[in-house]
Amino acid sequence: MIGNKKGEFESKFCLNYKLENMQNLSKLTKLNFKAQADNVYEKCFMAKGRYFKAQNLDKVNYNFQNPIKTSIYTYESKKDVLGLLAVTPITLAIDAVFMPVFILSGIEEIIR
Repeated sequence: MIGNKKGEFESKFCLNYKLENMQNLSKLTKLNFKAQADNVYEKCFMAKGRYFKAQNLDKVNYNFQNPIKTSIYTYESKKDVLGLLAVTPITLAIDAVFMPVFILSGIEEIIR
């Protein structure tokens, strides 16, 4: 339930972690994650609280006490978009010619 007449909320959610390195198992155990199927570990949370009217947030300037290291990655694809666009009509024409042949020859049964 999220929100009601009294301004209260309740939220339930679970975090899932797929274990790919057995060295992390002890960390998950210490954090009370429970084993699920296929090396998946889960920890569920429930939060209850009350909504309060916020003050003017424009004046708030909060600085975190402990810095968090972050990294931003970018990826640039070097595909030839114009070349792909030029080939598209050709492939559509080939599909239009051969699709009836496949359908009439019973190939659709093999594909299923």
